[in-house]
Amino acid sequence: MSKRIVLLPGDGIGPEIVAAATRVLDAVGEFDYDERLVGGASIDAHGAALTDEVLDACRAADAVLLGAVGGPKWDTTDPDAPRPEQGLLGLRKGLGLFANLRPVRPIEALIEASRRAEEAEAAARAGLLPLPGDPAAGGVLPPSALGPGGTAGPSPEEAQAVTAISVQVATPDAAAIDAALGSLRGAAGVRDVATRSVAIGGTSVLRVSFAGDLATLAGELRARGWQVTEGANALAIAR
Repeated sequence: MSKRIVLLPGDGIGPEIVAAATRVLDAVGEFDYDERLVGGASIDAHGAALTDEVLDACRAADAVLLGAVGGPKWDTTDPDAPRPEQGLLGLRKGLGLFANLRPVRPIEALIEASRRAEEAEAAARAGLLPLPGDPAAGGVLPPSALGPGGTAGPSPEEAQAVTAISVQVATPDAAAIDAALGSLRGAAGVRDVATRSVAIGGTSVLRVSFAGDLATLAGELRARGWQVTEGANALAIAR
């Protein structure tokens, strides 16, 4: 049985994007398409950026392909006027969405030339952008979409706040910085590690994005054989 995809071309360049995307889909498989209105196009036709009928169709589909919404035509200073962006908020609420995956692929040949090479390498991984709500579009997601009891919300671990922690590493040689990077990247709760400065024969500084508190990260590093000194949102480690 063919998978059913709801197409929401929307406004502006959206129809062009969706048309190109469906050509790619047709080249790899067979799909049933159900094209609907959203955003400004829906406002023009129905007076609302997203209708209940379209939302129900999206819920029943195997996937939803959205183009883009918005444009100068629908700009207004009237707080009561419908806005195309409200269609996105309605989809997020109605489908229980909580994050965007945004793949980034840097130019490999230029990574080593970057002054922040470690961060450039990290950019090659898909970025996760939480979407707890959109005040600009007039509301926030309901708790059921974000809590552990929601059908599509993140786990408590995923929802935990990420903290930026500075880690000072005693680096008598290059192997020491490699060991520190390996330990940090392998520690539970670490989302990203970026090199701020390297001083072979001195102290190098790393910036760690960690889902947890300072003491927890310190414990992770001690378990990996590091001597750890805790400071104000910073750790000093050595072997």
